[in-house]
Amino acid sequence: MVSQQTDCQIKFKRILEHFVAANRLKDDECDAIIREYGNFLEGVKASPSAYKEFDPHKDSMRIDTFLFNKMGSNDDYFRLWQRVVCKVLLLSHGQASVERGFSFNKQLEVENLQERSFISQRHVIDHIKSVGGTLSVLVDRKLLMSAAGARQRYLAHLEDEKRKKEKETRVLKRKVADERIKELEKKKARLEDDMKAMQTSADDFAEKAENTGKLTWIAKSNSLRRSAKAKANEVQELVDEIASLKRKD
Repeated sequence: MVSQQTDCQIKFKRILEHFVAANRLKDDECDAIIREYGNFLEGVKASPSAYKEFDPHKDSMRIDTFLFNKMGSNDDYFRLWQRVVCKVLLLSHGQASVERGFSFNKQLEVENLQERSFISQRHVIDHIKSVGGTLSVLVDRKLLMSAAGARQRYLAHLEDEKRKKEKETRVLKRKVADERIKELEKKKARLEDDMKAMQTSADDFAEKAENTGKLTWIAKSNSLRRSAKAKANEVQELVDEIASLKRKD
């Protein structure tokens, strides 16, 4: 767009011709829209960096959002955006052609084809159509170098995806372990509260036994102390399990 403005103008006029032929646009609207598009291209020429840095292959970059920020939110390009560009963006994702039994997107569909590959193949088809067929595609040094390095880029992409999955697996395992630790710590706190309550009650029963001389209080006190000891063993097991989980971090 920055370096090939004449080509952009020709392609844009071709789009308008299709819109007029399809009764989506009136002839008398075209001149004003062409002027707006020319002004837009002048703006691109004046500030080209944002357009040069735009990469449609990145998941974080969407062409509709990008163009809306540059064009749709500017009143100077109102007709250009509303009457043409917005509709072109909708056509790229529409499924009406599928319902009629024909679609380039449908032809491109392959089992397990990744979204990025799907988009890239669509870009190839769009370019071939724009230049008039495969025989008109310019096979220059840049294209040959890109093709030569395609395998290496693909292997690098696979390695990157592998690292991402390994990282996601580690994060998931850590999350599961953290949740387990929190659960065990809550259980440990409950057992410690129970243990303290049992020890307090056991002391109270022992004091009553000493004051009254009744052996039943001694029996109850001893029973609670045994239960408190069992709780203490459970607490220690939880402490060991928590420590083991933290060591695996």
